[in-house]
Amino acid sequence: MIQRDLPRKETLVKRTEFLSLIREKVQRLFGNVDVELFGSIGMGVDVDSSDLDVVITEDRHKHSAEKRKKSTLGKIKENWSLGGSSSFQHTCASSSFSAMPHFMKPIAQDQLDRLYRDLLTENWEIQYIRNARVPIILAKYRRLDCDISYGLTNGLESAYLVKELIRAFPELAALIRLVKTWVRSCQLPSSKNRGLSSYGWTIMACFYYQTCMASLQGSQTSSPAINRAEGASRASYESFCQESKGSCDELPVTTPGASPEAGALNSNSTRHPQAEHKIRSKEDEGVREGMDGREGAADETGGGKEKHDFKEKSSSKLFLGFVKFFVDEFDWSRDAVTLHQKHPYHKGSCQFYPNWGSCLSIEDPINVSNDVAGALTEETNDLIYAYLKIALKVML
Repeated sequence: MIQRDLPRKETLVKRTEFLSLIREKVQRLFGNVDVELFGSIGMGVDVDSSDLDVVITEDRHKHSAEKRKKSTLGKIKENWSLGGSSSFQHTCASSSFSAMPHFMKPIAQDQLDRLYRDLLTENWEIQYIRNARVPIILAKYRRLDCDISYGLTNGLESAYLVKELIRAFPELAALIRLVKTWVRSCQLPSSKNRGLSSYGWTIMACFYYQTCMASLQGSQTSSPAINRAEGASRASYESFCQESKGSCDELPVTTPGASPEAGALNSNSTRHPQAEHKIRSKEDEGVREGMDGREGAADETGGGKEKHDFKEKSSSKLFLGFVKFFVDEFDWSRDAVTLHQKHPYHKGSCQFYPNWGSCLSIEDPINVSNDVAGALTEETNDLIYAYLKIALKVML
């Protein structure tokens, strides 16, 4: 499954061509600037369907970004037992800044206005969201989507951080890809639909790995399981995705004060404070229309059966641990997901206004005043939790 989702050669060629065209236009308009990748591609955890996320940067943007990179990475390294020089050990508060500084937004709008007018001469699909919190141009070329922003380096810093963590723990990339593949197969809502962004799922995967896995490896930068999930059994995993995608419509939710019988589905899952979902038996779960049921796909890893079976078991355990942690162990009402601590962090200590009650809160490691899960509603939050419970039920 993971191997199949990796970008194909033709996709990589199209991405390179698209990026070159954008860079050429931008540099012709603005002179000495650069166009840099962030998002899934910048982090190195992209799949074949991943969009391009690029930001136009000037030297002054890069200078301030480098300072924040070192500050944030130093703190994260300390908490992940990866070392890091003492000069990097600043507080996470040094990374706190707004998503788009007020003074910078008009500059970004002016520059993107110029680029938008120029791009209209091309045979591309173009949409310009000028008055968004972060102004952005959405461009489409040869079925590839690209989001273009100006001057905001948060995404670059996030990509840099995740790449550094993956450099230390290579199998973390496999876990992130497994999580993203599962999210996509379940058609869980994105932040645009009051759900959770791909970045949010990435931080959750890193947080789980930090809390439950990284301490076991200490400061090692390699592992016998370095490429575990990259060769995971596609047939097995797709079958799991199909099963875990069973119908979740009309899932009852118990709230504080409801009858105790309503929340008695799983006596071991008491950490989620608001919602305990009644899940139909596996045999009765339907597959939602449009689900890609490609069971029995051939193994393309090139490995023998024993090697293949080992990788399947290893990657399954990695993903199972992630699901079990967020269903049975993590306290959604009390704690926030954060990479700046070595343990779950109380929401009341966060620098953002947290989601209280059942809703998930995720501290942005680059901008600690931002809750990455801030778009969640109780409905979408409970939907995510319900699918995690289904996944745990199916895998166990």
